[in-house]
Amino acid sequence: MRGFCIYKKTNDNISLKSYLGEIYEQLIEFFAAIGKQVEYYEILINANWKVVVENALKSYHTWFAHPNSLSKYGTAKKDYLLYKQHSIYTSNHTKLDRKRDKLLAMANNRSLKIDGYQHYFVLPMLTLATFSGMSLTAHVIEPLNATTTKAINYRFMGKLNDDTLEEILFNMNSQSTAQLTRVAWEEDKPICEQVQLGLSEITEKMEFLVEKNSAYMNFIKPISNL
Repeated sequence: MRGFCIYKKTNDNISLKSYLGEIYEQLIEFFAAIGKQVEYYEILINANWKVVVENALKSYHTWFAHPNSLSKYGTAKKDYLLYKQHSIYTSNHTKLDRKRDKLLAMANNRSLKIDGYQHYFVLPMLTLATFSGMSLTAHVIEPLNATTTKAINYRFMGKLNDDTLEEILFNMNSQSTAQLTRVAWEEDKPICEQVQLGLSEITEKMEFLVEKNSAYMNFIKPISNL
């Protein structure tokens, strides 16, 4: 598989391009840089989908909560770009080993050149990420019920302007690229589930404290079940 399709299901007379706004051109560049698929990976998380999305938005946690994956590459000053409800942030790498330096040099003609790690959020349930344009990932957040979410991950190598070199780099780097995605999600999973436990406990206490206030309960119950 080479490529990725994004579409808008809601029939509200607003085109996908209009909905995406200024981030549209950034996404065109991202999807055009997708090369050969490395992996398709799913993980179930016992948390509400909004907890999982919120976790993906908070970039400051990345380098503390991911000791065995993302934090290996360090972080520098982050640059945030907000496009109304969508966003992009970029963080330059401060720790690159010799192997990754060599790979970046070999892939100098890659389609997408990013100085570090770049993360995209497209409201409401799509996140994208790339390491220097060398690997690209799409994460689709799918709610299964009020307390269970499935994260669907598509991992690709970056597209090069040299098919032979692209195949060589795929063989050299695809396994470690796939492993990075899996480890990062395994680190995120317990964090999201602990947050969900806290939210569930708070909700139960709120219901107990205001159980006699029927008007308030009629308001809060539909929200707590989202």
